Amino acid sequence: MVEEKMKQITLSVIMPVYNGEQYLNYSIQSVLNQTYKDYELILVDDGSTDHSLEICEKYQSKDKRIRVISQENKGISGARNAGIDIATGKYITFMDNDDVIQPKMYEIMLNHMVSDGLDLIMCGAVRTGNYNFQDAVDQYEICKLTKKDLYERIFANSNVDWEYMAVWNKIYKTEYVRKIKFAKRGTEDAVFNCQYFKYIQNAKLIDQKLYYWIQRKGSISHSEFSLRDYYVLEDYYWMNQYVEKHEREYIQYSIVKLYKLVFNSRYRARNTELKNKIEQIIKKNDKSIKNIFYENDKICSKIKILFTIFYYIPVTYNMFRWINEKRAR
Repeated sequence: MVEEKMKQITLSVIMPVYNGEQYLNYSIQSVLNQTYKDYELILVDDGSTDHSLEICEKYQSKDKRIRVISQENKGISGARNAGIDIATGKYITFMDNDDVIQPKMYEIMLNHMVSDGLDLIMCGAVRTGNYNFQDAVDQYEICKLTKKDLYERIFANSNVDWEYMAVWNKIYKTEYVRKIKFAKRGTEDAVFNCQYFKYIQNAKLIDQKLYYWIQRKGSISHSEFSLRDYYVLEDYYWMNQYVEKHEREYIQYSIVKLYKLVFNSRYRARNTELKNKIEQIIKKNDKSIKNIFYENDKICSKIKILFTIFYYIPVTYNMFRWINEKRAR
C-alpha cells in the first residue's frame, strides 16, 4: 500500500549552488545515487563565478529530473526561494552544494512521511570534514516529535540541537513551505523552521545519521562578536515575537534563549559600533520582553533572579563566563 502511494508523489530537492565546483559533483551524485527515484533536483546557480553553472547544465543534459536556474547573486535564502517557486513536488527538501547524503535517505524518510501522514520528518546528521561514510543500517529507531519537542530543541544550545535548526535533514510539505519562504537573515534555517512548526500536527524523527554536513578546514569559528552575530540576535528577537503571537504556550523556550544571546552578545562584542547596536536593539524591545519574561510562570524563579542580575549588571555575566571557561581548560 505504501509503495502504491509513493508512486503518486514527487519530492523536490532544492540545492543552492555558489562557487561549488570543487565539491558539487559529490553532492549531485549523492542525490542521483538515491534508491528512491521519483524526485526532481532543482539546482539554483546563485551567480557563481567559477564553473559551477557548467557542471549543473552538464548534469541537466543527462538527466531529465534535473532542472537548472541561473540568477544574479541573492544569497542562500534567495536561491532557495527561487527553487521553491518552480518546485512541482508534493514534498520539499533542501541540500547544500558541498554536502552528501546516504543512498537510502529519501526512501527511508518518504516511506514514513507517506505511510504515517506526517507534516514533517527529520533524520540525524553528521558533522564531518570528509566524504567517507558507512552505509545506513536497516534497523533504526523512530520517535514522535511534538510541537513542544520542536520548539524546545530549536531554542536550546545549538552545540547540542543544531540538527533541529537545520533545514537540510528534513522533508516538508510543499503547501506549507509556500506560505513561508526564506528571509535573508543571520540564521535563516531557524527562522524558517520556527514558522513551519506552526503548521505541524504530526512529526517524527528517524534516529539515524543520513545527512553529512561537510565542514571545511578553512572555516573558522570566531570568538569575537561579528555583524552576522548581530543579525542572529535580531533574528531571535523576531522569532520571540513570532512565537508570542502564534505559539504563546512555548514562549518560555524562545525568551530564555533570547536572554542568553543578549548576555553572550554583550560579553563577546569588542567593536564600539556593534556594542551600540546591541544596546539599541535591547532598548527597543526592553519593555515587551521583560513583561513576557517575568509574567511567565513556566520560567523558574531561580532563572528569573539570575537573569535579572546578568541583565542589569553585565559584569556579573562576564565573571560567570570567565569562571566557566577557566574550569573548562
